[in-house]
This record gives sequence, C-alpha cells and structure tokens, in this order.
Amino acid sequence: MATNREGRDLSLIDCLGYSCAGTWKVRFLTGDRAFEQMKNVEYVK
Repeated sequence: MATNREGRDLSLIDCLGYSCAGTWKVRFLTGDRAFEQMKNVEYVK
C-alpha cells in the first residue's frame, strides 16, 4: 500500500492502472473506494 498526499491508502497495482489510464486517455475502472472521488475514475461497487 502507498499513501498519497490526502492520506489515502492506495494499492500499488491500482496506482499503476490509474497512471496507465491517464496516459491512454481512458477512464479508470475500480472498486477501490480510495479512488472514488479522483478525476477520470469510474468507481463500481
């Protein structure tokens, strides 16, 4: 787990996926609540 500036615990693999999604200009799909309010994320429960 990694902690970002806002103090959220983020998994390393989700961080990699989020970064790749930004590079490829696609939305990042995740079920991790820590990403829920981040830009360009589609959170599914």
